[in-house]
Amino acid sequence: MYEKEIQQEIKRLTDPNNGKIKPYVLMAETFLDEPERTELRKMFHQTEYHSRHWKWHQLVRLVLEPQQTRQYMYDRLLSLILKHRRTYDDYFILKTQEGIYRIPNPLADLNKLEILYNAYFDLYRQIKNQIHFDYPKNEYVGPTIRGPINWDKTIRNSTTKFPLNFVSSIKQKEFETPENILLILCAEWMHRESTKLLQTNFKEPLSDYKKILLRGIAEKTKLILEEFPFTSILNESKRFWHLSYSDPRIIELEQKTRQRIKSKVIRNPNYEKLLRWISDFRDLDISRVTDKTPTRHILDSLENIDTVFEAWIFLEFTEFLHEKGILTNFKLSKKPHCQFEYGGVTVTFWYEKAFTVNEGHAWVLEHVPDFTVMLEDEILAVFDAKNYGKTSSNYSESQNKMLSYMNNLDANFGALIYSNHPKNWDDLTHDERIQGTTTLLNERFPEKTINEIRSMAKAVADLSWKQLPAEYKEISPPLAFKKFEHPSFGKKARFHFDQTLCLFRMSPEQTDQAIKIKNETLNEIFKAIVSRIPLTVKS
Repeated sequence: MYEKEIQQEIKRLTDPNNGKIKPYVLMAETFLDEPERTELRKMFHQTEYHSRHWKWHQLVRLVLEPQQTRQYMYDRLLSLILKHRRTYDDYFILKTQEGIYRIPNPLADLNKLEILYNAYFDLYRQIKNQIHFDYPKNEYVGPTIRGPINWDKTIRNSTTKFPLNFVSSIKQKEFETPENILLILCAEWMHRESTKLLQTNFKEPLSDYKKILLRGIAEKTKLILEEFPFTSILNESKRFWHLSYSDPRIIELEQKTRQRIKSKVIRNPNYEKLLRWISDFRDLDISRVTDKTPTRHILDSLENIDTVFEAWIFLEFTEFLHEKGILTNFKLSKKPHCQFEYGGVTVTFWYEKAFTVNEGHAWVLEHVPDFTVMLEDEILAVFDAKNYGKTSSNYSESQNKMLSYMNNLDANFGALIYSNHPKNWDDLTHDERIQGTTTLLNERFPEKTINEIRSMAKAVADLSWKQLPAEYKEISPPLAFKKFEHPSFGKKARFHFDQTLCLFRMSPEQTDQAIKIKNETLNEIFKAIVSRIPLTVKS
């Protein structure tokens, strides 16, 4: 009831010109218990968020986190899925508290259909105004001369001294070419799918915006299919209207068009753009939509965003293996995993593989880590992803969970992948920057006095990472990795031998620093995995 109002209030409370409340103060679970927050607490309890069992700090985080970060993560995930999936039937099935989402989900991404819709009509106008046609020579034999005479054939065919029939050729425009048929088919596909979507009875009704969009597409494409000025093309295209986008007969039209472009029979560049448009339309995969397809976007819920974060890491590691040239297998659907070859063996990187007591790995409880790395039946490493906000204090809780995975699954390596931890320079407070920089400067300049070191640290404490002088960036690089080993140096272990817990950072942001840290983290994950392949196997 009060969804929009409470979001506006959260923004107002943290606005430097209004409430001026720090986000970490606002996220505290005790914040709503303060007497002056009675009305805010009542408002929160009457929202859809509360009825879906959201915690207060989850809502604050959803409101305050930049939308562009979430969108970048989703768009990157989607592009990697489209790049690596083997067939159009291959989906990434994500299970969330709200239900099951399939990515790609064309219904949730109707904004992409709108982009394609606008691009198509731009191409349609340009091609229609400069439509390509063939100009073949048709041979005519008869007493009437209808074009240039082929004297050689005329004399050979003649039975009299002077020819009574002449072999001549006539050039006629021919519009029913593969590329022009494809132009009309694209309009038919959009009309077919937009009409179907409007007639589907979804569990969650389409928004008014999506209905208006689909009606506009259906009406405009219908006009093309009824009033296209080249009737012969329209009639010829109807032979293909009942076919799917990937039918071999459609693929053949594309191949012929591609060959005609390559051989320069077609010189209009818009036909090449049309082929790219068809590829993008196939990727959208609208024909797979059913009445059970969620109409809401997966990014609408914070719990779903956390699931997208896990899926994004899985696809980024797949891409990392692909770039190294060692990716040998990739599978989505029910049991997502990727495989790579190293040292003559096949290593499998599983997404959400369940381990039960009966299977022989878990000895107390069933556990489902986000990622498990296995060499045949042996667990090499266990990973869990945690998309915590920058002000979260749940790090110890997640580390306890990872230690339980390691003990229950008898694994000696576990790692947590956070979106905002370990802290970077820009995440540190003024005092934390001074403390950390002082420690590093003492190591670098042992000859300097305590006061000199302190002054040097204070001089840069208020600068952002971008503003830091190059020498300080070298001294204090962005933190993206922490490592804990047991037993630690000089100590003996009684029961647990050779265990390692690592903390990695992968921020789903499109900044140079975030991308650099992501690449470093993926490389560290890879090194941790391959270093645990038994030496006897490697050799």
